[in-house]
Amino acid sequence: MFESGLPVWFSRHVGWSMVGSKGGFNRDVAGVLAQRKETEFASLEDMRSRQLQKLVKLLKHAQAHSPYYTDLFRTAGLDPDRVRSVADLQVLPPLSKTDLIAHRDRMVSKRHAVADLSLNSTGGSTGLTVNFYQDRNWLIHQVSGGQFFDGMAGWRKGARKAYLWGAPSDNDRAKEGWKAHLKSVLTNTRLYDSFDMSPARMAQYHAQLTAFRPEVMVCYAGSVHLFAQYLLEQKLQPAYPLKSIVTSAETLTPAMRATIEEAFQVPVFDRYGSREVGAIGAECEVHAGLHVNELDMVVETTQGSDGHGEFLVTNLNNFGMPLIRYRIGDVGQIDAAPCRCGRPGARITRLFGRSSDFFTNAEGRKIHGEYFTHLFYGLEGVARFQLVQETLSQFHLKIVRNMGHWQDRTETFLRDELRKVFGDAMQLQIDYVDSIPSTASGKFRFTISKV
Repeated sequence: MFESGLPVWFSRHVGWSMVGSKGGFNRDVAGVLAQRKETEFASLEDMRSRQLQKLVKLLKHAQAHSPYYTDLFRTAGLDPDRVRSVADLQVLPPLSKTDLIAHRDRMVSKRHAVADLSLNSTGGSTGLTVNFYQDRNWLIHQVSGGQFFDGMAGWRKGARKAYLWGAPSDNDRAKEGWKAHLKSVLTNTRLYDSFDMSPARMAQYHAQLTAFRPEVMVCYAGSVHLFAQYLLEQKLQPAYPLKSIVTSAETLTPAMRATIEEAFQVPVFDRYGSREVGAIGAECEVHAGLHVNELDMVVETTQGSDGHGEFLVTNLNNFGMPLIRYRIGDVGQIDAAPCRCGRPGARITRLFGRSSDFFTNAEGRKIHGEYFTHLFYGLEGVARFQLVQETLSQFHLKIVRNMGHWQDRTETFLRDELRKVFGDAMQLQIDYVDSIPSTASGKFRFTISKV
């Protein structure tokens, strides 16, 4: 039903107004989005002035209301009233994922009731399970930022948009029921499960997308690359998307971009972000790096000998649980030179890491590596994990336990969930270890498939 989508005008002015209207959320998102558009081509000085104002406001709030930062600022000698540039943050040590786990409750603002915050979690590219809180202000800016960056890729509010993304399980869909389906129809969006990329499922996606004809597709980079390979092998020429493909969640290589653009005959707009902080950077029509989201973030790099370094990110909107100089676990390179498009600010010109292998079960079904990250979300007893597929039936799972939260039933849960994916013939070896080493390149791989 409604497979071809609603008319753009109706979806934009009627459908979207019926979704997210509680508490004036849509109104607040629209207000922030309007400010973004007004300052899109502002001067660098104006943008940096706005960024600094937001940074000082966040630092003052953290000092006054977050016990962790109250102590940290005192020890480091940081006075928010004397901060004159983002460089002044360098007196603070980076915030690691282990720091976040150890001090999470003390990082939460005393002015925010935990019940009013949203609990989120991630395994990220490191496999280190992290749980954290985000407030309503963060969500408003995150949604408006997503709409703004979608606009850079050619999307109009109300236009048809498809996601090849980490979809909920069939059981979760059944629980969501008609409300989730109605929201999808009203907003002209469709979700296609990137965790199931078997040839049969990709043929189904192709037929459905042909009927839906989205203007823009937002995809896991690895999933849409696999889909593009399938279309080329089958000599299928998709009539979708009409304008562009947005890639995220993994590193997009030049070879992947070329294959995707060959298959779909539309430009690819790459994007970078994380659950902890949101949208960090996005590509414009020039395709010369990812514009750093400087109105929402301060992004620093630790200086490496080869010109690139590890990213440290300060989100400027989450007052419920500030993340200041957060070591996100990715390595890249930032260029301060202006882009030819005329938008101010720095660009991420190289991004290393964050790729997930696809696993293969005995039936030939391809399972995106991010599936296993989602499986570990919320398991506080698992501090770190790595899953290796040795053969179609043999698997090796390494777990670093958080003994303060570990429960023996967690192992039974993991075995049962993996058996659902890989079948009863699965042979799973689980080792409990003290640490899991990184690769020679310095990147940690939480999923490795040798098949």
